[in-house]
Amino acid sequence: MKRIAQLNRLHLSTDKRWLARLLLMLLFTAVMGGCCEKVSLSLGRFKGFVSAYLHISLEITLKDLDDSKVSGQIGVWARTPAVTDLELGIDSTNFTFAEGKLVTDVDQDGYDETVKILVAIDDRDQSQRAFIAWKGDKYTLDKNRCYLAWQEGRTARLVSGRCDGKQGAIWCHAPSSKPSKLVCQVCDQSGECVDCDTDEPISECDYPESEDAGAKTDASLGIDVSVPLDASVSVELSPCEKEVVELARETRACSIEAFLDEQRLCEQSATEVNVCYLAYQAADLIGQSTCAVLRDDFACGQVLNGASD
Repeated sequence: MKRIAQLNRLHLSTDKRWLARLLLMLLFTAVMGGCCEKVSLSLGRFKGFVSAYLHISLEITLKDLDDSKVSGQIGVWARTPAVTDLELGIDSTNFTFAEGKLVTDVDQDGYDETVKILVAIDDRDQSQRAFIAWKGDKYTLDKNRCYLAWQEGRTARLVSGRCDGKQGAIWCHAPSSKPSKLVCQVCDQSGECVDCDTDEPISECDYPESEDAGAKTDASLGIDVSVPLDASVSVELSPCEKEVVELARETRACSIEAFLDEQRLCEQSATEVNVCYLAYQAADLIGQSTCAVLRDDFACGQVLNGASD
């Protein structure tokens, strides 16, 4: 976080000289050995997320919601499929649902998120439980995570996992009157859980990414993106290879033609890959779009274009 805060204070312009200075700093960081330690959201921030849920839940009224086609699998609706209705303490067959959306800064990072709302309604047309769900973003360093929050009696609950990931999730709860008393565990699909320290970053509590994401396959990118992990397949990616996989997804989203072979790039140009990746992560801080940084010759263009030689 200190590095990001320092970048933020620089108020960098889009001028190429400023971009060059930033990338030189990132290159120096990479050479000095700190290149591959990825900044992570603090688990303690979840206390604020729970407080935000409690505030939003007080504002929810059925008249502002529409009939929903959801009939169960609330975890799937929230993009946290590792969570079952049974674990949410609700029998969906006994309820109908109404849903809506709210644009608000739920994670208190200064930028609004689109928050989905789902309310379980009993046969007397009374709301019995309100769920909210949202996706993280680059501003809170959790853009690949999805969240689901709800309340049971006097207890507020929050689940977070990689969006659409099925391997496991972080489960947290706190008294509704004292969100600061948050307790969290990371649990796998079998129900085995390990306590987490809320003073630590999420990365210290979560499953390794390779356990959840699996290898990926896309012929146009030369990357394996569809084969799921199972007992007979184990894929361990290095930090550099993980960066290449993420850059490959971003280049595709930006319609940038680049053949990204993670093994070749990491063997031949690991430092350049890391500089590109860090510049891409800091795109907003230097006043450029992600796609602009990926196309910029000084930032990423050379390494991305060089991959197809």
